[in-house]
Amino acid sequence: MRRLTSPHGLLIVVAVLYGCAALSQVPSLVAFNWDEVVYASQVRPGVPAVPMSAPRAWGMPLLLAPVAALTQSIPVIRCYLAVLAGVCLYAAFRPWLGLFGPVAAGPPEPGRDRLGERPAVVSAYAVPLAAGLLATLWSTVLYGAMAYPNLWLAFALVAAVGWFCRALREPGRTGPLAGVAVALAAASLLRPADAAAAALPLLVAGVVRAVRRAPRGPALLGAAAGGLAVGWTVWVAEAFARFGDPITRLRAGAEVNEARFGFILLRHLEAVDGPALLCRPPSVCSDLHWLEVSWWFTLPVLVAAAFVLAEAARPVLTLTLACAVTFALPYLTLFDYANPRFLQPAYALLAVCAGAALVRLPLSRLTRVPAIAALLAALAVHVYGQKSSLDRVVGRVEPIFAAQRAQADALLAQGVRPPCAIVGRGAIQLGYLTGCRSVRTGDDPRPGDEEVRRALATGERVVLVTRETAGRAPEGWTRLRLPGGRAYARQGANGSSN
Repeated sequence: MRRLTSPHGLLIVVAVLYGCAALSQVPSLVAFNWDEVVYASQVRPGVPAVPMSAPRAWGMPLLLAPVAALTQSIPVIRCYLAVLAGVCLYAAFRPWLGLFGPVAAGPPEPGRDRLGERPAVVSAYAVPLAAGLLATLWSTVLYGAMAYPNLWLAFALVAAVGWFCRALREPGRTGPLAGVAVALAAASLLRPADAAAAALPLLVAGVVRAVRRAPRGPALLGAAAGGLAVGWTVWVAEAFARFGDPITRLRAGAEVNEARFGFILLRHLEAVDGPALLCRPPSVCSDLHWLEVSWWFTLPVLVAAAFVLAEAARPVLTLTLACAVTFALPYLTLFDYANPRFLQPAYALLAVCAGAALVRLPLSRLTRVPAIAALLAALAVHVYGQKSSLDRVVGRVEPIFAAQRAQADALLAQGVRPPCAIVGRGAIQLGYLTGCRSVRTGDDPRPGDEEVRRALATGERVVLVTRETAGRAPEGWTRLRLPGGRAYARQGANGSSN
């Protein structure tokens, strides 16, 4: 029992409970969103790969590969992701257990600066508490079973900062240096630009230590830069192969994301309670529920309190906060829309500071019990609010996924099989479920559209998907029964008729 209630034991408990919570969302997510199809289709044999746009990277396909390469079953893939999310939550916060906790009294070792001093007055219980704060957010629960890179990037960055500080604290060990390199390599494969932005304070710290000839300066700089180089090497090589050069790829990525200067902090507030996964236009996420977003206002207060209450941990907390800020700045200034998942890595890093503040609350014997009771009550209210947000978001996306699954099953039942091409709105998702090549269009496709003529020229069986529910089939096309819309099939010129 003592092991279970230790900081390490509680971190394991939090990770297991989080994995179970993510697993509970699997039955509601019976299809893939567009982004998920793009990533999964890269590694699934028999499914035509959807071209990856300029902003995307190969980390998510590599994460999916162990299971997606073996099965097309979306529930199986989601179960794999949910279990992996629990494991990654544990792995992300595990290095922080070596940073917080009691330590024998004595002067610091020669050559250590303040960043290398151990924060002896911060309890290690701050670590499972920080992991719990992150795990109770509805977006963390939902995206734990979804194939989007943001949450996985959050895990990698939390681990990277933790190992970096451990490397400063433990100059005689090579394990923390390897942890920095591996964590930043994973982060850069997932999101190269985001990883570089978040790691900027780590690189600066490494350069400063190298210039000052402080212990581990060059080693830390090399580990951080080497980890980032893994993802950036892949990104640059792909930029030359597919886009001509890195500058052209950056411009293409800016066009896809509609990048522009501004400051949209309030739109991120609107996004944190959903109900849409994509807040474009921003008005779809503008209905605020104040109880459900109260944590968003509480988090900066706890971060500020950590710097006041946990004085010995300030160097570590400063580095953590700096990484969160440099990561968040591009999302706050280069876009005019927000999504609930965009700032997940920043929230994860700030949760470490919040955990440090909570375990350092000045409590006397008289105030300890009522204070703990008040904190538990606040946590219960927070969990209730997050559950309300989660239910609302799932209530919005579940019918969409169910409709996509029903449409795909209907097409399969009517003989739609590869080689085939699906053209129309939702074609990306239906293409993955049926194994067909997909051509997405914003409007309902017509037989004379250029995309349709190109698809017919391939000799595949072409299926037009429209949102209209009534009407006669165009000449030469066969009408297919499709729940919630219409579909028409026609064999391409070079193929044999079914």
